[in-house]
Amino acid sequence: MRLLTIPTVGILLLCVISPVSACDICGCPGAGSSPGLLPLVQRHFVGVRWQYQSYSIAAHHTGGSPTEETYHTADVWGRWQPHRRVQAIGILPWSVAARITPGEPVLQAVGIGDATVLLQYSLLDPARQSVRVWQQALQAGAGVKIPTGSSNLTDKEGALVAPNLQPGTGSADYMTSLLYAVRKGKTGISLDVSARISTKNAAGYQFGHRLNAGLQGFLVLRSGKSTVIPSLGVMTDIRQKDRDNDRIKGETGGYTMSSAVSVQLFRGNWSLNLNGGVPVYHHMGNGLIKPRLQIGAGVAYLIGHRSNKVPQGIFKDVDGVSGVSNRQS
Repeated sequence: MRLLTIPTVGILLLCVISPVSACDICGCPGAGSSPGLLPLVQRHFVGVRWQYQSYSIAAHHTGGSPTEETYHTADVWGRWQPHRRVQAIGILPWSVAARITPGEPVLQAVGIGDATVLLQYSLLDPARQSVRVWQQALQAGAGVKIPTGSSNLTDKEGALVAPNLQPGTGSADYMTSLLYAVRKGKTGISLDVSARISTKNAAGYQFGHRLNAGLQGFLVLRSGKSTVIPSLGVMTDIRQKDRDNDRIKGETGGYTMSSAVSVQLFRGNWSLNLNGGVPVYHHMGNGLIKPRLQIGAGVAYLIGHRSNKVPQGIFKDVDGVSGVSNRQS
């Protein structure tokens, strides 16, 4: 769950421990960069977004060396909305993961990741909420992560790269999400929760189930033809331990609580999102994994203009930037 009011629907690149890797304890990327306000704006869109994360991993045996892992992920994604209460979101990532160990060559894995398809439904009708003083949104979603990315890349010596560095996971996973947001005037708060239920891949490895949640406060500020929406809050990431052929991997799983800050800009048909987070409390890999700074950015193009007869939800003034009337039928 990332910044501002939206459930995390991005690709859940998973934290795993490789039985064939030189590293027994590995970091992993988080739940994907924040989509910002876009799923609450009543428009189709297409966009790209980027996220960077890094982890420090302590030496865990005599003679071992500490390592650092970095993850760059670029998503191509979009949303199609056939009805004001229904939306379909698709995401296809490209990832670059690297492990840096002192005195050793950098190990890197690059490729297309696992695609995600998510369907969301608005339990509260945007047509009624957009004209109220206290405006609310409640969305529920479900989806699947499809194993389109490679999960069997090897290094220069032919050894299998650790699963957490692989572009794909090799498993089809299922996701659910729930978002609640309330706004009065320029201010609002949101709570969003998402869960990933993992399955075994062909090698018998099952990544731990995962729960993400976020609580944020936001402001909606208008300036000329632009709308700027800053937010501040906290997010949590809870992961169960992984299983290798039904055997629990001891130094996996854990939890992280992080600060979350973002700024989203809407102008015309364009949206720009900048976000970041710093871990404030964590226990991962039995305390051997330390998450570090996470930053992200994204740009999206909102397709078409809404007619006067189509309600625009609790963020109708974002569409208003494009010259769209906010009057209801």
